[in-house]
Amino acid sequence: MSQLPPGPDGLFEDEIHEGAQPNPLLIVHRALRGRYLLAGLLGLALGIPLAIVGYNLIPPEYTSRAYLSVNVSVPGVLYGDEVGDLIPAVEAFVSQQASELQTERVLSKALDDQRLRAEGWPSGDAGLIRLRGSLSVVTPKRANQIILSMSDPSPSAAQTAARAVIESYLSIRDERERLQFGDRINQLEALRQQYERERDEKSRQALDRAITVAGTEDLLQAQRAELSKLADIEDQIRELTTLVSLAGGDTPAEDEANGSGETGERSPDEIAFEDIDDTKLAQLIDERDFLQRQLDSLLLTVTPQHRQAKQYARQIRVMDLEIEARRDEVLASMSTAEATLPTGTSKRELEARLEDLRRTRNETKTQLERIARTRLEVVAYQQEAEQASSRLEDAERRLEALRVEREGRITGQVQVSQEPERPVQPSTDRRIPLAGAGFVGGFGFGIVSVAAYGFLFPRVRVADDIVATRGDFSMIGMIPDFPEHEDNGQGMNVREAFQFLRVLLDARAGRGTLICGITSPTAGDGKTTISLRLARSFAAAKRRVLLVDADLVGRGATRTLGVSPREVESLDFRTLEQSIVRVDDLGLDFIPASRADDASEVFCGRILGEMLDEMRSKYDVVLVDTGPILGSIEAAAMAPTMDQILLVVSRGLESRLLKMATDRLRELHARSVGLVFNRATIVDFNRSFAPPSSTSRRSTDRGLTSARLERVRESMDGDDPRDR
Repeated sequence: MSQLPPGPDGLFEDEIHEGAQPNPLLIVHRALRGRYLLAGLLGLALGIPLAIVGYNLIPPEYTSRAYLSVNVSVPGVLYGDEVGDLIPAVEAFVSQQASELQTERVLSKALDDQRLRAEGWPSGDAGLIRLRGSLSVVTPKRANQIILSMSDPSPSAAQTAARAVIESYLSIRDERERLQFGDRINQLEALRQQYERERDEKSRQALDRAITVAGTEDLLQAQRAELSKLADIEDQIRELTTLVSLAGGDTPAEDEANGSGETGERSPDEIAFEDIDDTKLAQLIDERDFLQRQLDSLLLTVTPQHRQAKQYARQIRVMDLEIEARRDEVLASMSTAEATLPTGTSKRELEARLEDLRRTRNETKTQLERIARTRLEVVAYQQEAEQASSRLEDAERRLEALRVEREGRITGQVQVSQEPERPVQPSTDRRIPLAGAGFVGGFGFGIVSVAAYGFLFPRVRVADDIVATRGDFSMIGMIPDFPEHEDNGQGMNVREAFQFLRVLLDARAGRGTLICGITSPTAGDGKTTISLRLARSFAAAKRRVLLVDADLVGRGATRTLGVSPREVESLDFRTLEQSIVRVDDLGLDFIPASRADDASEVFCGRILGEMLDEMRSKYDVVLVDTGPILGSIEAAAMAPTMDQILLVVSRGLESRLLKMATDRLRELHARSVGLVFNRATIVDFNRSFAPPSSTSRRSTDRGLTSARLERVRESMDGDDPRDR
């Protein structure tokens, strides 16, 4: 089988080789070939509504933000320094507060805000879900700050919701802090009252005891008064004792009565040291005796010349001098007392007065002891009262500090540094992207739908589709769609296409007679029209042409030429030769189809082949117009007997039918099969090796109607000078 040379643009070299990787873009392109306008319109029809839906699907959202600052310390107010207590684990505390802002308790309390209800915010679970979905809480790293964001399609609703959440959080935190500090404050209040009672009770007991014993609350002053009184009594006792010592006997009358002429008085020199009742003098004598004993003890071990012995001796001499001086002082005072002694006072009277003073002294000492003991008791009571007062002050100080700490924690740790702002522009506006996505999705769906239809139901729409499906057969020509009203330009395109096809058939046939069968996969592909125009082109080239109408069902060529069908049913050569009709206006011979309905039953390809062999010597070109290869007996019978087969493939044919037709021709061992693409467009010609100068218009009527056959016949009646 002869093959055509490849075209300049490689159109006919696009073979599908076994094992080659298919090009996805080429597959999509073939599915959309010829349907791009439909795909675009469908994409627009789907994309524009979906773009509108996407634009209105999600309204823009406005975000209101508020900033809460967390103080790392609570400043001291009364009982703390200005640094205050540092909050332990600041980052953990900030994260905890951020989590509490999103708790269900805070959000549920925020839903009760009347301002939020006035904004149309739903209540119940729907409102809670919407509030939780709109709320966002962020804690920047290494920053004591909480950023609260509330998003909503309404700017005022976003601001109101953010404010409601913050107020709810602060209210709940205030309540929790007050409850947390309440028990401790109550305990401190109870302790303060207890210490206050203890202080008052001990102070009362001390006062009662002091008044009971001393008659006054100032025991120290009473004790000093008693001591002063005791000192006076002691002085009086000392004076009276001296006077009694100086008085030798009784009064003068008594002395005379006793028969003694002596008065009993003694001079100061006659008074011994032991007769002098003086405390200081007694102390000095005791100290001298102590030093003398120390010296005597030391002299048992050392000599009198020892340094320590000499020191003791000096101290003893000093003490002797002090004792003598004190004795002289006491004697001098005694002399003064004697001088002031009333005249006529007897010794017995002095002793009686001395006894009274001693009794008074003992009473005073007893009172002093009672005051001293009472003072100790009062001091103990006062100490207990002071201790209770100190504890009371500590309790009050701690209570006040706890109250300050509570207020500091409530108002000091977490503060709103910036109130929720009212957004003026959307924070999230997805209308344009969604509209674009809707348009792209709809447009893409339209294109994909058309491509899927083309992929699932492929048709021959361009020449490339034939190239992709033909297998090992060659495409030798393309015929443009016949116009309804053929002008010179469009008619020239058609004539040039048939002339080009005629030249290729001559080249394939060589120098012998060209016997070519013309068939198609299905009816309506234009094979009869191509047979008539091709026969006319050969006749115009001064070739002896025989056209045989072997389509026993359609009989298109017979009806187009207006020839009556044959009456005979036999395929005998002689009967067929007798049926040849001369068509003078076309310059060719024609054998019409048989009239008999059962002609196909007696049709025999072998006899027809023998007849065609007999006609090789009489004709240069024998063209046989058969029925569709997939639906006629005559086409299947004639295919093996033809030198060449033209398979006419019309635009719009299903690809599977083309493949079935080519497979059928291979099964019948058809020789030199050439494919002709009928109703080609300007695109197909531009990519071929013989492009025409203009485009043609495709007819919407694929059937071979009487009016169309008449127009074809009229076009064939014309005489083109180029054909001669």
